[in-house]
Amino acid sequence: MDHDIRLIEIPLIREILYILELARNDMDKSSVINRIKCSYFRICGDEEGDLAEYMLRGLDFESLSELDDDRLQEYSHQEMMVDIIEMIQEENRGLPKRSHIEVYIDYIAGLIEQYGIDGSIAEIYNRTQDYDLLHRDFVALDRFRELLDKLRRFGNIFGSEIPLGEFIDLLREYLEGKCIAKREGSDDGINILTPVMTRGHRFKILFFIGLSQGNYPNLRDDNFFFREKNHGELRAIGMDIKGYYERLDKESLIFATVIAACSHKLYLSYSENATGDEKDIPSIFLDELLRVIGGTEMEDKLNIIDVDMDYLFKDDPEQLTVEKEIPRYLLRRYGDGICETEYMKMHYEEGAEVFHRVNDNIISEVSRQGDGFNRYNGNIGDAHINTDIADIHANKLYSISYLEAYGRCPYAFLMNNILGVQEMERTLLDFTPLDRGIILHEVLKQYYHRYMERIRAHILGDMEFEIDRTYDYIEDRLKYHMDQRGFADGSRLWQMRIENNAHMTLDFIKADLDRLAKLEKKAIPIELEVDFGREEAFEIEVGDLRIPFVGKIDRIDRYVDEDKYILIDYKSSAYGDRKIGDMRAGISLQLPIYMLSQGDKNIVACMHGIISDGKFIVRLGDVEERHLMTRRNSGALTRDELEELLGDTRNIVGAYMHSIFQGDFSIDPRECSKHCIYRNICRYEPVMEVE
Repeated sequence: MDHDIRLIEIPLIREILYILELARNDMDKSSVINRIKCSYFRICGDEEGDLAEYMLRGLDFESLSELDDDRLQEYSHQEMMVDIIEMIQEENRGLPKRSHIEVYIDYIAGLIEQYGIDGSIAEIYNRTQDYDLLHRDFVALDRFRELLDKLRRFGNIFGSEIPLGEFIDLLREYLEGKCIAKREGSDDGINILTPVMTRGHRFKILFFIGLSQGNYPNLRDDNFFFREKNHGELRAIGMDIKGYYERLDKESLIFATVIAACSHKLYLSYSENATGDEKDIPSIFLDELLRVIGGTEMEDKLNIIDVDMDYLFKDDPEQLTVEKEIPRYLLRRYGDGICETEYMKMHYEEGAEVFHRVNDNIISEVSRQGDGFNRYNGNIGDAHINTDIADIHANKLYSISYLEAYGRCPYAFLMNNILGVQEMERTLLDFTPLDRGIILHEVLKQYYHRYMERIRAHILGDMEFEIDRTYDYIEDRLKYHMDQRGFADGSRLWQMRIENNAHMTLDFIKADLDRLAKLEKKAIPIELEVDFGREEAFEIEVGDLRIPFVGKIDRIDRYVDEDKYILIDYKSSAYGDRKIGDMRAGISLQLPIYMLSQGDKNIVACMHGIISDGKFIVRLGDVEERHLMTRRNSGALTRDELEELLGDTRNIVGAYMHSIFQGDFSIDPRECSKHCIYRNICRYEPVMEVE
């Protein structure tokens, strides 16, 4: 199969745009990283590029010019990074922010020559032996060079200089519209072609689809630069710009060429609007073709076939043409209440696989509606099994995440927490997000313990806490905890992780203290990693059930002048940031249970601290605490609404426990993760209900 691929989608061409965008964007972080990762216009090796990218992502800067030696001296690979920065800056000096089009084109042509792109393409082929890649890149490069030659003529139009940004937009507009043909698939398969790509070919059987007016021919060719009104000016300087009627003539010739390429059977099709209220009309080309064919009525000229559901599912056995239509026909007749016994006996083998699959699906759906325990649902109705489940939970201390897992998906809870069905053991990442979260939580706890007095004085304005001076302590603590967990191998990757997480932790602490210092009502951290349910029991009572919980709150802040408290839960990234809707739906119980665990304490807010970006977000709180949240915050509730939410949380916890003891592990998730390891077992598919 051949298909068109736009020039702008080809990596080689995109890299040229990356280099131009670097200058337009004042060498910002994203543009610099894109430049470093270029594989055709290389300025460093793959390993150095990965290392540089990692370092840059950990630095806070708006332009590459901000990264002087002082900013980089704390990194072990400072010299390598300085060399890369100097190469980028030197390359960028030759590209003016405003100039003539010819200057920009000369710059691009110079880059292609300087980096020996023709040789780079050949070198990639020698490594990969991928001829299709070689062909694609050489064709794209030739087409791009032709495009540059064409753009040179624009200098006569503009005359004066233009900003670099306008040139990039002009170039991008051209690249969006120019394509090359990419060939894929087997030579023995069918060819899917555009009309232009049929030139030079002959076909015994040809399907020409999409012949609806407006779709083919599509003669619209307007953009920000090419319009009918300025075609004369463009032609005057030698640009080959076609007007509407010229484009129509060209498309007519192509259509005639396609028709002539077919020697035996020609299928012409157009679609009607799916709504039925407004029908598409045939293409003007189709009308013209019908005019030259003899006959007065349409039926005299062509063999017309309406392709709809009746065409796909035949109701007349005489219309069956291929084997796969036989089971469709038999199933349709069976659905209409007619069992074609003779045909079923004669053709069972052709449709055996389809019949078995349909039968299995029907059994599955019917069985899932039943109350008994079977392989199609998670409803365990056996009293002995339910007794075993109750015994498993006897004297159990519950974590919040345990019941949240049931709330998200009862069936996954059954597989993981009750039956212990685990994924096949695989080689794990040597430093997982879980490891990172545990280490960062521990480092933050130690940091706030160590510097508590200085933090308090800083918040109250009694002294300036120079947080940057504590970087070494953060790095030391990270090294210690990574060593304790077996990650201290002394490699460059290990050092990069230390530096990246140390900078991120420092930025998080700075954002936190800056936020606290600006609060209208001052609040200071008073407790860190506050346990509940261990030394003193904490239970949620719902009817006859008493459910004991254990947990740990990352931090509790207290107002300086009032007996009010704020609960803070650290999150490594925004991925774990749950909102009020999740709490009401029963898939996030953490913050409501934290509030319940603190008894009579006047908790006025619960917030998430996102370590990766330094944000503190109130997800649950008293609407009257306006210095913490606005009324537009969905988690800003009145006292009555807060009490109602806490009551609902108790009831949800009770309902979950009752369902677990009753053996209800039905395949009815409130939240279904596409990464769930049990997806191939439950085969759950979300259904959109339409009224």
